[in-house]
Amino acid sequence: MPHRLALLCAVLLVGIATAPALAVATQPLMISIDGDGAHARRLDAYRNDESISVDAAAPADIDAVTLTVTDPDGALQTLPLAPAGPGHFTGTITLPDAGSYQFLVAPSVAGAATPTEPFTVDVEERSDRPWLVGVGVGTATFVLFGGLGFFALRRLAFA
Repeated sequence: MPHRLALLCAVLLVGIATAPALAVATQPLMISIDGDGAHARRLDAYRNDESISVDAAAPADIDAVTLTVTDPDGALQTLPLAPAGPGHFTGTITLPDAGSYQFLVAPSVAGAATPTEPFTVDVEERSDRPWLVGVGVGTATFVLFGGLGFFALRRLAFA
């Protein structure tokens, strides 16, 4: 009997601990650079204060890519992307406030940067409720396994 209770508590704790992690998804931003400029594949809206993974694909002659981000208040933030192989650049950026951000991509060939047309990324206020998902999953797990265990023990008691 005590080992069943310990197993039930372990399942409950795993549910509570893992549900918030499952609720948070990666925020990707893909940029493709070609002769027509930069084209972004982005989410409809990003969450503030969570990292955005930037992945840029460019022709092989591009030796550097820099992002210049203008926040909703007009402040600038510059992010040089790290080379990750020929024609591939990566970086991570966090946008702290909700609102619309302008991204300007500047690929460089032999040190000469050529900025592209800017694109907009919308950021919304992050929800502080992922713990609620964990509590819900943990409670549901507890009720399910606890109820099944209760009925199994009752059947054994009357058998």
